[in-house]
Amino acid sequence: RFKNNEKIVNYYEGRFEVEMGFGLHIGWAIEGAIGSNYKIDASYLSPNVNMAARLEAATHQFGTPLLLSGPFCEELGRDAKAMCRKIDVVTVKGSQIPLELWTCDVTDLDAEAVAAITPRCDDGTQLPLDMTRLGPAIQRSVPEGFGQVFGEGVEMYIAGDWAGAKAKVEQALSMRGGKDGPCDSL
Repeated sequence: RFKNNEKIVNYYEGRFEVEMGFGLHIGWAIEGAIGSNYKIDASYLSPNVNMAARLEAATHQFGTPLLLSGPFCEELGRDAKAMCRKIDVVTVKGSQIPLELWTCDVTDLDAEAVAAITPRCDDGTQLPLDMTRLGPAIQRSVPEGFGQVFGEGVEMYIAGDWAGAKAKVEQALSMRGGKDGPCDSL
């Protein structure tokens, strides 16, 4: 709605885009009401909530709108995890445990195409998505073999084989036409 608002388009001379980043992590949290007699908001406290916030902030560094933690990806089903790729292993401030970082390439998000493959009951209630049909619908422009080449590069990077990692990541980047945030960040 904002992207097509005439005032915004004119003000930014047609260069306005809404970009959002999401950090997904899994774990316990405590919910609590914070506020006054006039306004109350829910707040969530835990190291897991802090980790999700850190992941969201890191989406800019990795040039991807979705950043998933390793523990989150471990909970995904086989078909959903097949749509994801590991992009790094980091140790965050305040922790000594390495954390895998993953992303999911959503390159072709066409609401009509997704709606067409979304199963529904007779009353219109949405049923769980069939990931074997959703993946190809939202990742049409990811070249065949890209995930394997990039994955090999990441494993070489993690193992400290810098020359091998550079060659594989550059090969993966060229497969994406020179545009891929995680390739650029490595």
